[in-house]
Amino acid sequence: MKWILFFPVVCFAEVTLPSMQEYSNGIAAVVNGKPITLETIRKEISPLASRVQVESKSLQDFQDRVVALQKEVLERIIEKELVVSAFEKSGGQIPENYLDSLYQDYIKDEFDGNRDNFMQFLKAQYKTEKSFKTELRDRAIVDYMREKVRHSIAEISPRKIQDYYLAHKEEFLEPEAVHFRQIMVKLPDANTKVEAVQKALKEGIPFADVAIKYSEDSKAIQGGDWGWIHRGDLRAELNDPAFSLEKGQYKGPITVNDFVFFVYAEDKKAQGYVPLETVKARVEHALSEFLTKQAYEKWIQELKDKASIRRF
Repeated sequence: MKWILFFPVVCFAEVTLPSMQEYSNGIAAVVNGKPITLETIRKEISPLASRVQVESKSLQDFQDRVVALQKEVLERIIEKELVVSAFEKSGGQIPENYLDSLYQDYIKDEFDGNRDNFMQFLKAQYKTEKSFKTELRDRAIVDYMREKVRHSIAEISPRKIQDYYLAHKEEFLEPEAVHFRQIMVKLPDANTKVEAVQKALKEGIPFADVAIKYSEDSKAIQGGDWGWIHRGDLRAELNDPAFSLEKGQYKGPITVNDFVFFVYAEDKKAQGYVPLETVKARVEHALSEFLTKQAYEKWIQELKDKASIRRF
């Protein structure tokens, strides 16, 4: 693919990329006799041009990214054309009332039902209502065919779930964690409160009760409870003391800038793998997604192998 679409840019204002008409008479590819125009590619890429520009480090990087994006978009459109064609050849139909519902729902969800804003959006995307409805129809067909592939997959056995879990075990590694509580008091008027906190804790009053009475942070009403935290979640002055504690221990006073802290380990969890029984539903879902993607990509390749595709 040697063509580059023209996009107006700010940072790379000196760029003068050739216009679409200079390449293959405006045709990017032909799929089973149906042309895919460069104009179609440009409409798909235009909303992404600003992001590509911001992420690009140089003119060459920008051009390379645009070319890569063009290839990606073209392949996606080719695949969409093949899927829609397969759907239509199978006798499939999308009811008009269903498409109308998708159309109205889109305006409602994305534009709070404001049709004027929606029309401005279409104009900015160089799209008409008719072309947008065709897009919705094609998306619905692709989603339907993907679900059809999903349902064609054999039931996932417990053995497959276990094998997937073992093969991806690192994804289920839980780092060391502390159920963390703290008491925070502000300087310079902290001395009296710090002494009161120390006295209460030494007397064995529950840390949560002391926090409710004396702490000045947003979690005081919850007994200073910040839930489960991992290393790095706190600043170093509190992180190291918190993770040095055993369950039920506290440490303090710890002065950090204009505050004095007491930290408490309500509970601790060592680093370890989450048992399969705990994450079985999550593993099964991930496996289902993996198998669906695998089967769908295989089916797409079969469609490509049987199709007449010419790329320019």
